[in-house]
Amino acid sequence: MGNLKKLSLLSLYSNSLSGTIPEELFKNQFVEEVYLHSNRLSGSIPFSVGEMKSLRSLWLHENMLSGALPDSSCNCTKLEELYLLDNQLGGDLPKNLSEIKGLRIFYATDNNFTGEIPFSFEKNCKLEIFILSFNQIKGEIPKWLGNCSSLTQLAFVNNSLSGQIPPAVGLLRNLTYLLLSQNNLSGPIPPEIGNCRLLLWLELDANQLEGTVPKEIENLRNLQKLFLFENRLTGDFPEDIWSIQSLQSVLIYRNGFTGKLPSVLAELKFLQNITLFDNFFAGAIPPGMGANSRLVIVDFTNNSFVGGIPPNICSGKTLRILDLGSNHLSGSIPPGVVDCPSLERLIVQRNSFSGHIPEFRNCMGLNYIDLSHNGFDGPVPLPLPPNVFSNCPCLVQISPQANSLNVSIPGFKGCTNLGVLDLSYNTFSG
Repeated sequence: MGNLKKLSLLSLYSNSLSGTIPEELFKNQFVEEVYLHSNRLSGSIPFSVGEMKSLRSLWLHENMLSGALPDSSCNCTKLEELYLLDNQLGGDLPKNLSEIKGLRIFYATDNNFTGEIPFSFEKNCKLEIFILSFNQIKGEIPKWLGNCSSLTQLAFVNNSLSGQIPPAVGLLRNLTYLLLSQNNLSGPIPPEIGNCRLLLWLELDANQLEGTVPKEIENLRNLQKLFLFENRLTGDFPEDIWSIQSLQSVLIYRNGFTGKLPSVLAELKFLQNITLFDNFFAGAIPPGMGANSRLVIVDFTNNSFVGGIPPNICSGKTLRILDLGSNHLSGSIPPGVVDCPSLERLIVQRNSFSGHIPEFRNCMGLNYIDLSHNGFDGPVPLPLPPNVFSNCPCLVQISPQANSLNVSIPGFKGCTNLGVLDLSYNTFSG
């Protein structure tokens, strides 16, 4: 290979190559692009990689490579793209990676890298994509990242990072993805994040963040995903965040949020997943919710919501999970809910719903119903039709216990997968 002076591109990706990478393969000063990804290569990355003085792109991802990233890789001073994801590489990252002045993409997720982020681009940082998710990186998020004004994607998910999110992140005006989930980050969410106006995904979940959500987040008018769940955040959730029309998924469960949901929430046409359980939200669920969106998951369990279920919450015919348990809701179950063909789980336990259980006519995919600990009753004539659940072949659990149902037990002929039926603490007869 070293004698092939006109060879500029080596492409062997997506084959079934196995074994180790030969040292000789990388002893070529003229090759500019090497694509060996999506094979079954094993062993370590050859030290001779440092001899590839013209190398611009090195794609080694989706193999079974192990060992450390050789220090000699820092000699590839023209390198722009380094893809290492989905291997078994480990050890500390080379301290001199910042010597690769033109490095734009460093993608090393799903490996076993350890230690801290050692290299530093104090000046002339060209990084656009910096992804180290699913490794064992520790230490703090370096402040020098604020110098990387070209960064569009920054992801350190599932590591052991600690300390606070540096305010310098707010200098990354081209950032579209900021993914810092599943670490040990603490302190407040810096309000400077609101300067990253191009952000599409903001994922800070499963950390130890505390304090309130800065109102500057409402400046992220392109935001699609907001994941803040499983932190120690408190206070009223900023209402203006709900006016971001691009929102698709808002997962903020298991915090200490308070406040009410504004009516503008009903205007979010792209919202699919809103999961708020285990907080202290109060007030009514916006009555227009679901009328203009294509909701898939609504989980408000264990809050303090009052009032009824919005009548149009299933109007998009896409809702799969509706979990409103352990609130202070009342009234009856709207006809639109029990006539929703996409519905799989309906959980309204521990509320104050009343009236009779309606017939689930078209919920062919429904597999879990929990109506327990409410005030459902059974006045004559026959409030519980004999075939109330007969059109639910996927149903595996029904729990209407602890109500005031008082007629004969209905038939469940069509519920061929039923595994749990709890009718306790009622007044059934017959």
